[in-house]
Amino acid sequence: MADQNGNSQDPQTKEEVIAAKFAPLRGQPISASEASQKYSDKYKVPMGPALFSRWAKLGYITVLERGYRLQLDEAETA
Repeated sequence: MADQNGNSQDPQTKEEVIAAKFAPLRGQPISASEASQKYSDKYKVPMGPALFSRWAKLGYITVLERGYRLQLDEAETA
């Protein structure tokens, strides 16, 4: 049965989506600038490195290593 927005799937958590679609990327480091280039092109949506850094700061993306180049969990940036 569809909900009021026409969605017929049950809601999934972030972890469920990552496990189903991006499991091979889990724990793979990617910098904010690399993620910006890779996923802006893939999804055809402009996403600058500052956006990925902001999401990491807010806790939406796991930070694997802090330093000169912030290393993020690629599964969560995808």
